[in-house]
Parts: sequence; structure tokens; C-alpha cells
Amino acid sequence: MGYAVYAAGEYITNLEANKPVIERISQKHRAIGIKSEQYPVVGETLLQAVRDVLGEAATDEIIEAWGKAYGYISDAFISLEKKLYEETEQQAGGWEGYRTAVATAFFNFY
Repeated sequence: MGYAVYAAGEYITNLEANKPVIERISQKHRAIGIKSEQYPVVGETLLQAVRDVLGEAATDEIIEAWGKAYGYISDAFISLEKKLYEETEQQAGGWEGYRTAVATAFFNFY
């Protein structure tokens, strides 16, 4: 996600250019269970990091622009990941979230 936000800054006038990166990262997010309710916390943290790095140069206008970029990206992630979660859940044997599993071991003693 950090790279996607960086790329958004680089392509701030053409955020659609980030779509391939967003799609690839969405696959990873789905695989590790990232949820939509986690994005606001990440956004706050990233904007604080931008403030920290830029220091006095972090004007309200700059932070607002970064916030808009993050909003675009997080909305794209949330939308794509929702579809991925639904596809996974609807597959034969599919599910969402965590499942209890029992591991058994078989030993052959001769």
C-alpha cells in the first residue's frame, strides 16, 4: 500500500495509472485478510508520516492532496477486495474469515 500511495503522489493528476498496482496489491490484501474497516487507521497513520517527513512543508493543501490520493486508493482497494472476498466465499468449499481446522498426524511404526 505504501508504494501505491507513493505512486499516487507521483501520478496525482492521473490516479487511474495506479490501477495495475492496486489490483496486484488487492490480491495480497485478500490473501492475508485485510478488511475495509482497517483503511481509515492506515490512512491516518500515512498522513501523519507525510507530515513527519515533510515537516514545515506539509501545508494543509499538501496534506489534503495526499488525503484525496489515499481516499482514491483505499476506495479502489476496498471495492476490488470486496469482489475478491465474495468470489472466494462463493467457490466450492469457499469461506470468508477464519476457520477452525484440525491437523492429524499418522505414524507408521514397523
